Amino acid sequence: MIMELLDNYLDIQKKIYEHFGYSDDRGLLPISDLRQYFWRLMLDINHIRFSENTEALIGEYTVFYDYYDEVDDVIYKTEDHTMILINPDYEGDKFLMIIENKKEIINKSKEETE
Repeated sequence: MIMELLDNYLDIQKKIYEHFGYSDDRGLLPISDLRQYFWRLMLDINHIRFSENTEALIGEYTVFYDYYDEVDDVIYKTEDHTMILINPDYEGDKFLMIIENKKEIINKSKEETE
């Protein structure tokens, strides 16, 4: 039973990696499903901010992660979803975050609009 579950899990993981174009040469990383959140990339500082509401994405106290900036190709966009290689600076605890493209917020911060 457990071997069948493991085989199914690895097969699904491989299909997800292939869908996004991720190469497992970087390792078999865990996947975090954050599709319920709105999100905003902060390209100048290698952060992704995410929140349950859009207003919080502009504030200073938004939850954020650093995405991995030591290699190229860490943001994998498809038509409906994005997968990002996250490096939260916790002793190498990298993971892959999956988010919905329709929840991406592309706007200016409060500082940029003043």
